[in-house]
Order: sequence, then C-alpha cells, then structure tokens
Amino acid sequence: MKRIVVMGAGPAGLAAAIFAARCGADVRVLERNDQPGKKLLVTGGGHCNVTNALPLSGWPAGFGRRGRFITPALNRLPHATLGEWFAALGQPLTCRDGRHYFPESNSAKAVRDALVAEAKNLGIRIETSRRVTGIAVRDGAVAAVTVGEEEIPCDAAIVTGGGKSYPGTGSTFDGAVMAERLGHRVSPACPGLVGLQTPDLPDTLAGIVLPDALLRFREKGAKAIEGRGELLLTHTGISGPAVLDLSATVAAALGMGETRVAIAWTAGVETADWLARLDGWRRQRGDRPIATLLRDALPGRLARYLCERSGLSETVIAAALPGAARDRLATNLGAFSARISATDGWDRAMITRGGVDVRDVDPKTMASRIVPGLYFAGEVLDVDGPCGGYNLHWAFASGALAGESASR
Repeated sequence: MKRIVVMGAGPAGLAAAIFAARCGADVRVLERNDQPGKKLLVTGGGHCNVTNALPLSGWPAGFGRRGRFITPALNRLPHATLGEWFAALGQPLTCRDGRHYFPESNSAKAVRDALVAEAKNLGIRIETSRRVTGIAVRDGAVAAVTVGEEEIPCDAAIVTGGGKSYPGTGSTFDGAVMAERLGHRVSPACPGLVGLQTPDLPDTLAGIVLPDALLRFREKGAKAIEGRGELLLTHTGISGPAVLDLSATVAAALGMGETRVAIAWTAGVETADWLARLDGWRRQRGDRPIATLLRDALPGRLARYLCERSGLSETVIAAALPGAARDRLATNLGAFSARISATDGWDRAMITRGGVDVRDVDPKTMASRIVPGLYFAGEVLDVDGPCGGYNLHWAFASGALAGESASR
C-alpha cells in the first residue's frame, strides 16, 4: 500500500486525499490549522460557489496565461463528474441564476463537513495543528516530510497549502517556499480578486454602485485586459466584479510602481460617445445644467465630482459648456484615468497569484518534473482564474488528479 502525505486540508488537499485513498493508498493529511478546510468556509461568501456553467472549452481563456495547463485536470473532473461527486457526498449542486453552481445546502460548512466525513470513511487520517516544515529527498525521490523534529516516512507527498490570501485561515505560502528549496521556480505572490486603492476618487463617493462598468488596464508592451460588470466605489478606491478579475495583474504591476486603470462608468459608452452626447445636449437641451443631465446616466454624487474634476461647476448649462472642458468631461466619463497605489491587501484577497511555476510541473499528473514522488495541487501553483467558481473547481480538479497520480 502506497503511503501518501498530503500537506494541507483545504479543498485541493481533501480532494487529493479522497481520490488517492479510493485508489488504495494509505493517506495521511497534515493541516497546520486547528481544523480542516478553514479557508473553504469563507468561499462564495460562506455559500461555496463550486463551479459555473461555462463549458470547459471556455475555461482556458479565463485562466489566461496558465490556460493550457489546467486542461488535463479539468478533463479529469469536468462539470458532470464534479456534480456526481458532490451528489454522492450528499451535497448536490444547483444553479439558481443560470451561471453559478452552489450546493443545495447553500453552506460552505456543509461541504467541508461532507468532505471530512468522506475522508474519515475512507480511513484517511487528518491531523490538525501539524505544520509541515520540510520535505526530505533521498536517493533522488521524496522519502519523508518533517513536522518540527519529527520525520514522517512516505512514498509520495502532495503539496496543496501555499497561497497567502485570507491569512487568518492559515495561508502562509509555506508550500511554495519548500518547493523552491527543492529547486522549483517560484513566482512572487500577489493578491488577486481584491479591491484596488486610488487617490483619484474621494471617500465621499463610497457606497456608489455602477451596475455595468468597464475597466481597462494595459501593461507596457502588452495587450490591454478588461474587466466588466458591477463597480463599487469604496472608502479607499474601487471593488466589485469589474475590478476583481483585473486585480491580480494590476497587483503584479504595482511591483514596478504606481500604475493606472481606465474606467468607463457605463460599459459600451466611450469618450467619443460622450462627446457626441454632450454636443447633442448643447443643441437640444442647452438650458439644463450639465450635472443635472448627467444624473440620467450616473449617480448624482459621481456626476458632480466628474464635473468638478473637469473644471466645471455643477450649475454650468449645456449651451455654455466650453470646448476644452467638454473634452475633459468626455474623457472622465468614458475613460477616467485612476492611479492605482495599492490593493486592499491579503486580508481581503480571495486568491493568490504566484507560486510554483507550472513549467516545473507535469499537467497530466500534477507531478514535479524535478523531484520524483512530489505532487502539487490548488493555490500553491502559479495558477489563478476569475471570480465565479473557477478557482474552487480548479482546486478540486487538480487535487483529484494529483491524488490519483500519486497513488499509482
């Protein structure tokens, strides 16, 4: 019977343990927290958004730079198989909005408890308050993992703990650090799916929600990326779906200094469209204040601020709108340039960008290309997807593939 140690009892670690045990392996899970699945409890706002309805053919584009790497794991645990697995665990999935799949229990805790119960039924030992401090390699392959001074022999080790998001749940990047010691390339960690801070929006705008905004971000020499959806103005900057999917890329760019994003407060209405609209107002509604006219499209506080930022008082009527001010206002409406000075930090980040470089991992097995007997799954890898079930499905799928591969 093959002895496997899984480091981390999050979604990837529990999936890896369960699938390895089903293949006949003797599995031991070591978790640094005082309970398993602590980070799983906060996913989907505590409701556990397991996956989404997008066909797997569309997933690589969502994962961008790591899109090709995820395919074998997702093919091992596609939507239908994932759904069957959850149903067998007593947590059938449901899609109430036509897009996102949640457990019928609507409870991340119920999912965690079901996974733990299944692990125990399979004879898996889950040991909490056990922080792995090293991986021993002998004769060119994994031989044991260490917990302090204790050495635990094993034939294979699966590293699943490695992100830094939600540090209160025990995330420390330990797995990536250990992988680096063994010769793997590791990308620096940046917070992802997180709000962004800007000095260009005053805190008096906090609480405003734009239902369908569009953000653009362009790194030097790279193609612009976009985020579209609801945009929330906060006391420190911007958040919401339109921001979250861009945030990891912006966070990485912040390592080179302050950067900028362009905001179209209404998606599909660009600067040129606003110029045409302002000219139309000047001809047809010239006696109305610009700030008043803007309230048909934007919240009043935001409309007043954009007028002020464009050098206009809120009483200026459309017929008296100066040409230079018109151009500034159209730009602020269709492509507002917001300096980004920081993210909202690890405490608010949902995922981690960075970790073990996938070039050192075989996507067909999740095995290390450097150390035989070493496998990876979940957030320890430099793989991250957008908001909406992508990352949790990836965690379960990569864990399943790693567990089966390690047990062979």
